[in-house]
This record gives sequence, structure tokens and C-alpha cells, in this order.
Amino acid sequence: MIIVGDIGGLPVYPYYTFAQTRVAEVMEDWAIRKKNTFENIYNGKGLNVPWYMTAGNHDYLGNISAQISYTNNSHKWRFPGLYYKLSFPLAHTCVEILMIDTIMLCGNVVKVQKDHHFRQEAERQWRWIEENLKISKADYLFVAGHYPIHSMASHGPTNCLRERLDPLLKRYHVSAYFSGHDHTLQHIVYPIKEGYEMHYVVSGAGSRSDHSTKHLGTIPTQFLMFHYPIGWNPVSNWGFTYGGFLYMEITKRFAIDFVGAVKDITTDEGTAYLKIIVVGDIGGLPEFPYYTYAQSKLEKVMENWAKEKDIHCVVSVGDNIYYVGVKNEHDSRFHTTFENVYRGPGLNVSWYTIAGNHDHFGNITAQIAYTNHSQKWVFPELYYKLSFTRNNFSVDVLMIDTIVLCGNTADIKNGGFFDIFISKRFHPKGPSEVTPAEKQWRWIEENLNSSRADYLFVVGHYPVYSMGSHGPTDCLRERLNPLLRFYNVSAYLSGHEHNLQHIVYPTDRGHLLHYVVSGAGSRADHSKKHIRTIPKNFLKFHYPSSWNPVSQLGFTYGGFVFMEITKANATLEFVTGNNVEKYKATIEPRLIAV
Repeated sequence: MIIVGDIGGLPVYPYYTFAQTRVAEVMEDWAIRKKNTFENIYNGKGLNVPWYMTAGNHDYLGNISAQISYTNNSHKWRFPGLYYKLSFPLAHTCVEILMIDTIMLCGNVVKVQKDHHFRQEAERQWRWIEENLKISKADYLFVAGHYPIHSMASHGPTNCLRERLDPLLKRYHVSAYFSGHDHTLQHIVYPIKEGYEMHYVVSGAGSRSDHSTKHLGTIPTQFLMFHYPIGWNPVSNWGFTYGGFLYMEITKRFAIDFVGAVKDITTDEGTAYLKIIVVGDIGGLPEFPYYTYAQSKLEKVMENWAKEKDIHCVVSVGDNIYYVGVKNEHDSRFHTTFENVYRGPGLNVSWYTIAGNHDHFGNITAQIAYTNHSQKWVFPELYYKLSFTRNNFSVDVLMIDTIVLCGNTADIKNGGFFDIFISKRFHPKGPSEVTPAEKQWRWIEENLNSSRADYLFVVGHYPVYSMGSHGPTDCLRERLNPLLRFYNVSAYLSGHEHNLQHIVYPTDRGHLLHYVVSGAGSRADHSKKHIRTIPKNFLKFHYPSSWNPVSQLGFTYGGFVFMEITKANATLEFVTGNNVEKYKATIEPRLIAV
């Protein structure tokens, strides 16, 4: 199921927005895999399915009866009445959706409810809503209306719905309330009682997206799980932006994915493999030429592998800009250290990115916002989930922020060239803010628990185990590692250490847990300082082994990991900057935790 809102386009030629066309393209792609403003835009074969409609406030400024009547003239437009119920009895579950008219209930920009008949109809709808909520026996019960109950954007919460609808939703344990009106994507979750949370989803970026956070203060920080967009755009309301939609897949356990029309999250379902390059610590130098010798050499090897292997994406494990991140989303370092370095056509794929400790010394929000300015940099949130479905297997990847979880280091206190040699260093001592860390811990366990993928990877900057200069991360060993072991995670991928490592620990649940360090993207460090923390038979590989006095300046060969995943297994190839495949390993499909 796809949920999209505010698709109304423009009142003048061409009658649709740039954002709308981009969203339509991505929606069509997702639909295949899983006239003027409507028919001529959403005309892909994958979108030739029923579109169940409700009315918005702008629809009421015109002839709303005509929109209902148009149901008889379209193969997909479904608008049978101002409010109605949908029921979907599936093989193992049942879903019901109440499609309601919030303009009738709460009014419009014009005072339509002054009409006596309209007020009577509003009360009739209120009774209809409660009756249908009360009698529902569905496994999943959703309510969809135009106005949001809660919103952090320009319109904000709708008092009428907060006061009268919200208590009904909570009383009858509604699964989620879907809305639009605000031209954003939002996910808000309020805990109601033990075992029950109420989800509020805004999906109103169908033809434009609005950066406003005007009412952010109305929602407790821990309850706002996600919002998009983040970066400002002066012409956003004319649709010169990327919009977005919500994709929802319902099973015995249901999951929802927000998809911005900036990048695809799931691709190429028809193939029998997934090919990924894993690289980390690509942050270059803070002075001209802004990249290292090792980085430039490694880029050429990565480009050759990317073209020869026809990779699908790159996973970048943090420390994207040395030494203190960026100042804003237009910082020149995005180009001098990233875009101008990784410019080969083979690497013109999605680079799924997380933050490292050095990134957090700067403006981390700017790195997220840069997603809107790049053809390949994909960094939608501090932590997020990737799902790849192929024709005979699936892969889930949790991209997490270990600096939020465990705290930062004091590696660099300013951006001077030689600061990396003289700064005092220490191990992460704990999160700087407990609430965001705990929120992410809950998210991690929930997604590990719900994953039924054949391969499940977790990606973070800090390593769990390491034999290098930084060594293991106590915070992750104590709290993340038990989750990785319990939920049969295939591998934990990290950086931070400027080397390549492969460590394998057996678990008490009958499988091998792989720990991969790939942090040699712009320099390589020979240190074996913590090699005794890992049993000899568990450390399968490490690189480099020879000493280099200027390794931290990047006068070395770096390295990366190439990963090819099939139904049978996942193959890891550890490759150096002089194009030598140093080591190869395999990972078996996981045993799914129950």
C-alpha cells in the first residue's frame, strides 16, 4: 500500500509540480516492485491500482461532489463518499481503514460549518466514526483524514481533532492515524499504555515539500521519530523540491517506510544478487588538496571494481569530513573531499552514509541536509533502515549512529592540520544526551526483532571489537553486542580504525557473528595496540601490517571491502589501494530469531 497526500499540483500550466513528477517516478518504481494533474501524472503501470481518496481543504473550495462523481469516469480514482470504510481480509490478518472527512468535522478556511445542514452532517459523521471503531475486530485498524492531529510543521496540530477524535482513537486502540495537509513526511508516536503506542503519520508531500518546523515545540522530542524535509528551499511551495510518500507493507507484523523522491531505498528486485562496496573514514584533509594520496589511489581501484562488478551502492561508515566536519550544507568540503574525488561513473550510485565522531564535531544536520543537493550522497537521518529485496532473498541494513549511543572522543579540538598528532584522545564515555540515545536503542531492538530478512547487517562508525589503535568500544560490547548475538545478525560493519579487519565470534545460538572494520578510505594505520583483546583464532584478517611513519596523513595504500550477496551466501573481498585482493571470506544466510 502507498500513502500519499496533497497531490493537487498547480492551478496553472503545466498543472503539476517538479516534486510531483519526481514522486510519481519513485512511486511507480515502488509499485512495480512491491489527465493534467492526476491521470496524466500517475500513469505508470504499477500505479494502475485503486486510489482511495479523501477530501482536503482546497478540494472544498471547489465542487466536491464532482470529485465523488469522477469515480465513475476513472479506472483508479475511488471516492465513493465523503467518508467510508475499507476492509481488507488477508490470508493471515485483517485490515480496516476509516476514510474520514476532517473538513466537514472541523471546518475550512471558509466557514462552511455555518451551514446548518453541514453541522448536522458533521455530527452524523462523528457518530459513524465511533460506531465503526467500536465494532471493528480487525488486526489493524487505521483512520485516514486530511488534517493532522499532531504536526510539527507550518499548520501544526488540529485542535478539533485533538479534542474529539484523538480520544476515540486511543480508546479503541487504533493502529495509526494517516493525514496530509502539511507538505511534509512525519512519524509521531505517543505511548498510551504498556503494550500500546499510537502512531500519527503525515504524508502530505505528494506535489511539494515544506521545510517548516514552526510547531516543533508542540511535540515532545522523544515522540517525534522522523520528519522530512530538513533543508530550506525558498520555492518549496511551488514544488521545486523533492516530495515524498509512505509505503506500507502489512503482515502479521507491519512495517512502514518513508520514501523521499530523492533516492530509491529498495532497488532491482529482479536480480539474483546485491553488490556493495563498504568503505569508511573517507574524510580527507582539512587543507589543500582536501584529499589524501591514499584516498586518490583507492578511488581509482574502487571505480574499477564498481564498473567491473556493477555495484548497486556504497555503504560509507562515517568520518566523512576530517577533522571537524562541515559548517553548513553548502560547505565546499562536500565537493573537494567527496564529489570531486569519487566522480567515476561506476561510483555514481547511492552512497548510504552515517556519521563518525569527527562529523559530530561539526554541523551534523548540514550533512543530513546535503542529501538534497547531491546525486549520490544519501544521509536521510542520523539512523535509518535500508531494505533490499531480490528475486529469491532479502537484506536488511540498520544504519546507526554510535556517537549518539556512546558519546564522542576528544580527537580534535580544532581543524588544524597537525592536530591529529597532538590532541588528547579518550574512549567514548557515554552519550552526551541520554534521551536520544535511549530512543535509538529502542529503535534498534525493534528493527532487529521485526526483521525476517535472509541477511541482517548493522552499520555503525565505532567498532564493537578491534585490534587497532582505538580498540573495542565498551559501550557497544556491553549493550549492542548482546542484541546482535540474540537476533542472529549476519555482520556488524564499522570504521573508526583506519584499517581493514575481519573478526568472527561464535554465538550460543548456533551461528557465527562477523565483525568487519573498513575504515581505510583515506589513510591506513598499522597499529596492533589491542590485538590481545581478541582471541587469536577469532581474528581472521587485518591490514596493513607494516609500519608507516606518516600513515595518518594518507601517504599509504588504503582499502575497502567488496560484498556480493546471493541466496547461497555473502562473499567479502578485502581490497587494498594498489588493487590487491588480500583476503576473502563468506557469510551464510542467517537463522531467523523467533
